[in-house]
Amino acid sequence: MVDWHRFLGLVGQARTARSAGDEGDAAELLRRALAMWRGSALADVPADSLGPLRTRMDTQRLAAAEDLAGSELALGRAGDVIELLTDLALREPARERLAALLIDALRIAGRRDDAVAVYRRTAAPRRFTPARLGATCGWCGSASEAGWL
Repeated sequence: MVDWHRFLGLVGQARTARSAGDEGDAAELLRRALAMWRGSALADVPADSLGPLRTRMDTQRLAAAEDLAGSELALGRAGDVIELLTDLALREPARERLAALLIDALRIAGRRDDAVAVYRRTAAPRRFTPARLGATCGWCGSASEAGWL
């Protein structure tokens, strides 16, 4: 659990750096935080009662990876995060922020066809999901309205 608190501390520092506009420091802190992970959270602890904690920890890890990608994109290093985002998007296909970051990274890297493919696979179907399900995509329309899709 000590590593968990270190991870949260580094992520907190990174978010403070991002808020202050220091994407370089934020990226470095997030890389250090994410480097602490080896596999799934608490994978070596067999207790079923830890399921909710594992889920929360894995969600925090995913959010930190998304923050790292955001910082790297802000620094103009889209190519550095495409592999990370692609791997994460395959594991978490319903996560909007992750899909948006991957689409942006691919577009910035000049891989428009790949960006469109990700959009079609992840974002476009959500526009047609009934609103009563609460699964609409908040950024899908803006991407197509911006003219790059």
